[in-house]
Amino acid sequence: MRAKRVLSVSARHGKLACVLFYDGKLMEYHQSRLGIRSVANARKCMQRWLELYSPSVVIAEDFRTAKSKGKKQREIIKEIKKTARLHGVKTVSIRRRTEFGKTFKRNDSLAKRFPRVAHLNPKRPKLWEAEPKEMSLFEALSIAVSAKADRV
Repeated sequence: MRAKRVLSVSARHGKLACVLFYDGKLMEYHQSRLGIRSVANARKCMQRWLELYSPSVVIAEDFRTAKSKGKKQREIIKEIKKTARLHGVKTVSIRRRTEFGKTFKRNDSLAKRFPRVAHLNPKRPKLWEAEPKEMSLFEALSIAVSAKADRV
């Protein structure tokens, strides 16, 4: 039996993001700048999302294998999963495999697959510019697709 409501969560520099799939369809998405600032803020943000969306499964990147993440992001991912388990929600960890330099191509294909978020697809920044904040949303989508959110 597959889960009805699947919440995929991503912690990336700049924003904490989630996408909600209901019966395999993208229903909601949310990003939080405040949620990424500290572990305590991430916990509060996750509690709010759990109450709002009532997921049956939470998917996130495996913090033990998240080599591209900083210490703070790994701690936040760990706290997200802990918070979900404390609320009685099943958690799934996945190992993401993204090749260096392929992120924006991945985002383009996700934008085509999910037109609802296509307007948020960030353009590749110039070398001296910061990473677009919307990257966290597309990472959450990527995590859900990698975990096959429609079949969890």
